[in-house]
Amino acid sequence: MISTIKSAKRLTKTGLITSLLMVILVGHLSANEPVKMELDIETAVDLALNNNLGIRSSRIDQSIARRDYWHRFNVFLPRISVSGTFNRPDDEPEAIPNTTMDLYNYVSGMSQFFAGGGAPGYPLPALEAIDVPEQDDPARWTYSASASASLTLSAQMIQGVRAVANAYKNSQMTLENAERQLEMQVRKSYLQLLLLQEQYRLSQRRLEASEERLEDIRGNYNAGLIDELTLRSTQVQVESLRPAILRQRQALNNARRQMAATIGIDQPELLVFTGSIAAEAKNLGDADSLRLFLDRNADIQALASGRKNIEIAIANSISSMLPTVTFSYGKNFILDNTVDPFSDGLLDNENFSDRGSFSITISQAIDPLIPGSGTWKNIGNQRDQLKQIQLQQEQLRNNLEMQLQMLVGNIQASRETIEVLESSVALAQRAFTLTEESYSNGLRDFSQVRDAEIDLDDAQVQLLQEQHNYLVNLLDLQFLLNTPLNELEEN
Repeated sequence: MISTIKSAKRLTKTGLITSLLMVILVGHLSANEPVKMELDIETAVDLALNNNLGIRSSRIDQSIARRDYWHRFNVFLPRISVSGTFNRPDDEPEAIPNTTMDLYNYVSGMSQFFAGGGAPGYPLPALEAIDVPEQDDPARWTYSASASASLTLSAQMIQGVRAVANAYKNSQMTLENAERQLEMQVRKSYLQLLLLQEQYRLSQRRLEASEERLEDIRGNYNAGLIDELTLRSTQVQVESLRPAILRQRQALNNARRQMAATIGIDQPELLVFTGSIAAEAKNLGDADSLRLFLDRNADIQALASGRKNIEIAIANSISSMLPTVTFSYGKNFILDNTVDPFSDGLLDNENFSDRGSFSITISQAIDPLIPGSGTWKNIGNQRDQLKQIQLQQEQLRNNLEMQLQMLVGNIQASRETIEVLESSVALAQRAFTLTEESYSNGLRDFSQVRDAEIDLDDAQVQLLQEQHNYLVNLLDLQFLLNTPLNELEEN
């Protein structure tokens, strides 16, 4: 429930951010006034989660599974049906004889015959000659109705409810895992983009400083203080920086386009990616203390869910050998065939005759009870699959423990390396400053300044790269343990 509320809040926030960005884009594009929009890493993650088609499809799957979960007990509802039939025979209906009147007239005639002693004045009456009052024809249409209800109960229905509940849990884990994977991918891509931006900025600054010194050397050459060889050598050194800068710019533009496509923005040139890869030290503890969080790993949870599926399948196979009970009740309503169903008589209960019945049926399948049957074979296979799942869980946990130890070691090594590189950058910065001062005083030549600048740039780039590696390792650790960093720090 908590994760659902967080997802809803995130979707609401993301919807507002997306709407605001689109309004700004459309408004300024319609006014032909390009505007730069700042974007941080958290907003990029929210936009990616909202616009990713795979995530949206997984949310639909999760919605379907949730609906099935809410209605999982519907299998215990009885099946109820009603029907009504109008019938019209092809043959002409025959009149119904009034047998009571026929018999009365015949007996009366016989009494008169015997009372007269069988005299010729009293002939024997004939039944077919007796005058019978005229009767109405029966209705050409007949009507009948029926209603029935049945409920079948079996042990397999309980396992079906368990399977639906586990499927809903699986859909939640699948969605959350997909969101975590996308979030980690976006964060890594964003950090890589920030790294490229910083490297490009350092290269640009280095080129600008070299061009400024080139202008100083050109001024000295024009004043006759240095020879042409020194000038041309400096020009070659400055121009040699441009190809690498062009490649860096192209890589940065590609990264911007890729990030814009990931978050669903069509104009990457209007986005300004803000943030820093300066890494803040995290006190996460050792691998032994973090091993407690391995049970939260997505792969371990997936195997645990798969194990539960097999256990439910085994219970379902065993349940198929138990009897099934069916409760049913039915009732038929037949309209008197002398009543026209299209008249008002259809609404009169006295014109109907009804008959109902209630039954309880117990059925037992015999073939699953026979040793060697398909049911027993399936149970054996499923139990072997359960053993395989247990072995996979053990193997996966061993691999995850190894990955955890490696990640913790890499994080600690990166932290120590960052401290060393920060000292190196400070020393390189001091050396470069002193070299520039000496160059300004004429005590150093341009090559020495250039070497000091290269050392400073290399130290800064190494520091940026190690800070990037540190943050990426933290993301990998967070994804591996499926736990936020602040919770890992508290532990």
